[in-house]
Amino acid sequence: MPQVTPSKSGIFLSYRRDDSAGHAGRLYDSLIRHFGEDRIFMDVGTIEPGEDFVEVIESAVASCEVLIALIGRQWLSKPDENTSLLKNRNDFVRIEIAAALERNIRVIPVLVQRATMPSPTDLPEDLLSFCRRNAFELSDYRWQFDVQELITAVEAGILESTKERRPAPSRINKRTILIAGIGGVALIIMIAAFIFMQGNSPPAEGQATAQKVIEGSGASAQNAILPAPP
Repeated sequence: MPQVTPSKSGIFLSYRRDDSAGHAGRLYDSLIRHFGEDRIFMDVGTIEPGEDFVEVIESAVASCEVLIALIGRQWLSKPDENTSLLKNRNDFVRIEIAAALERNIRVIPVLVQRATMPSPTDLPEDLLSFCRRNAFELSDYRWQFDVQELITAVEAGILESTKERRPAPSRINKRTILIAGIGGVALIIMIAAFIFMQGNSPPAEGQATAQKVIEGSGASAQNAILPAPP
C-alpha cells in the first residue's frame, strides 16, 4: 500500500504483514471510501537512509486521532517460534501501539481470523494498558455490517479527541465579567446613596435666613404691648 500522510483527524492502521495483510487491505479500502484516502495512514512506507525509524513511526502516529490495531492469529508470535514478537523493542507494531498509548490516542484492537486478545503476560511493560482496551471483532461472514460498526466507533473516537483539543474558557474573561458586574452594582449603590443624601440635606443659606426672619417677626407680634381701653 502507498504511504499516505494523514490529516490532523487521521486514522492509523497497524497490522503485521505476515499475520493479517489481506484483512488490512480489505479494511483499508472500506475506510478510505468513508473517510477519504488522505485521512488513512497504512504502512510506514519507505524510510530514508539515515532516518530514525522510531521517530518516523512516532511522528506518523502522533498525527492521528485513532489507531486501529489489527490482530490475527500470528500477531503475537509465528507458528514455529515461541518467543513473542512484541518482546523485540524494534518491533514496528510494538512501537506504533506504544506511541499511541503514550499520547493517549484512542486505540481500538480489531480481531480477525477468530483471534483473541493477548493477556498481560504476553505484553511488554509499555503495552500493558493495551489488554484493557475493549476489542472489536471483524467476521468474514458479516464483514460489511461489522465494518460499519467499526466506523461508528472510529468516528466517536475522533469526536472525543476533537473535544479534548478545544481550549478551555479563559479565566481572564470570566474575571473581567465578574469585575464589571461588581463595578456596576457599586455604581448603582453610589447613585442611590447620593440621591438619598440630597433628599435629607439641610436647607440652603437663603432658606434658613428667611425662616429666621419669619420666626422673629412672629415672636415680636406676640410680645407687643397693646394700649389700655378708654
